Amino acid sequence: MIASPQGVLIGEFQNPQPILRVIPSAKYIRYKGKELVLVPHRLDEVRVLRNLGVDAPSPIITQYDWPGRWSPMSHQVTTADFFTTNVRCFCFNEMRTGKTSAALWAADYLLRIGQIDEVLIISPLTVTDVWQMEAFKTLPHRPLMQLIGTRKKRLKLLASEAKFKVINFDGLVAIINEVVQYTFNKRICIIVDEAATYRTYGTDRYDALQKIISPKTWLWLLTGTPTPNAPTDAWALAKLVNPHRVPKSFTIFQEAVMKKVGPYKWVAKPGAWDIAYEAMQPAIRFLRKDCFDIPPVVTIDRPGQLTPEQFLAYENLRKRMKYEDAESGASVTAPNAAVRLLKLQQVFCGSVKDDSGGNVILDNSARFEIVNEIVEENGGKAIVYVPFKASMHQLKEYLEKMGWRCGLVNGDVGKTKRKEIFDGFQWHDQYDVLIAHPAVASLGLDLSVSSCIIWFAPTFSMEQYEQANARIQGPTQKQKCGIYHVAAHPLEWQIYDVVENKALSSDTLMRMYTEAMA
Repeated sequence: MIASPQGVLIGEFQNPQPILRVIPSAKYIRYKGKELVLVPHRLDEVRVLRNLGVDAPSPIITQYDWPGRWSPMSHQVTTADFFTTNVRCFCFNEMRTGKTSAALWAADYLLRIGQIDEVLIISPLTVTDVWQMEAFKTLPHRPLMQLIGTRKKRLKLLASEAKFKVINFDGLVAIINEVVQYTFNKRICIIVDEAATYRTYGTDRYDALQKIISPKTWLWLLTGTPTPNAPTDAWALAKLVNPHRVPKSFTIFQEAVMKKVGPYKWVAKPGAWDIAYEAMQPAIRFLRKDCFDIPPVVTIDRPGQLTPEQFLAYENLRKRMKYEDAESGASVTAPNAAVRLLKLQQVFCGSVKDDSGGNVILDNSARFEIVNEIVEENGGKAIVYVPFKASMHQLKEYLEKMGWRCGLVNGDVGKTKRKEIFDGFQWHDQYDVLIAHPAVASLGLDLSVSSCIIWFAPTFSMEQYEQANARIQGPTQKQKCGIYHVAAHPLEWQIYDVVENKALSSDTLMRMYTEAMA
């Protein structure tokens, strides 16, 4: 159907009776020999038309002025259209495709036409600032309130007149009873960012979210990685959006999509991912390559060598582990193998914990030199992901001696200071190099001032790897991006390989551990 400037949808149908029967406001006319149906261009009518299989555009496309600093890209318009015509849905758009702005525009439109009363955004703590920044750029006329601080302060902010509010996952749990009371009888639009966090049913976070969902609630779950581990990840998320699409019991769903092949091992059945896909509907997904011309991203391997001190420490630790395995006589499990592989990786990064929990610092100069070379080649503005805190401080000290201005962010850095460092790197040119733990800098951040990411050592988390790399990719990135893998031992290259190819599993961990012990 065609949308007219007068707020009317116009379409030609061979049999208009089904539309006239279910939409009382629709009108039938004959015009120049054509049988036309006229339908008020409103959300309710559009939903009915789509249920009838009619391709009717959402009124947001022609009736919204798209405020903010930038005009929306075509895929953002389509995403906002999808949000406004689906009370509960999923958005699986890839990272850095602008789904945050699309959700904000859609929610603002619903507020304007009186479909909702308020918007509550639930996100990781590290991303609440991102939402506030995006709201400022996208909806300058709409203050967005962060529900942070003491309990008393959060409740005061909750009761404020701001139509947009954002709270982190655990912050919601802390004041859930008050939020339930506040949202009671309100038409709330809940936007959940990084919604894959809710893939585990029955947690405090999950229960808190369930409590504020009512028949009046709009619910949009946003995540680029909805099922990072297995098809069963879909079950808990589907129960939030469309519970009738999945069995009431997780066990029944698990048996439908997974096959048990050992005491603790399940593998996906043929067609399992299709079942998961059907469970997580309605959904929309845009890939970065479908949205805009992103500069090519090149992965570059930068091999190095262990220093003599690291090599000796690695061999001693490996022999000790091998001896302990032989002494115990028990079979090593995948979780134990993962812990031991991490211990070996600490040696590669130049710092390993002793039996008393203290850090033993090892000479790691060879790896530091490689990182410095890469930063020099790229002229600064590099992000270095380091998996261990002690190694982060060692690297910072080294790079600062080489003349680079460094910011360091990990779990020990408070939220306010963390934001200052990110802003100083991205917006204020305070730092040349950002040294970050991948878990801290992997969600929601725009760090596109850099086109260079250096992995000081690999991470075992496929999700962290993908998210962290996406920080420099997006519509504002105009340069060719380089992802550098630094490693000095075959084990590290194995980890990069399985994480990059999303092939990490219990079997893979056991294989890597067995080879390391050989």
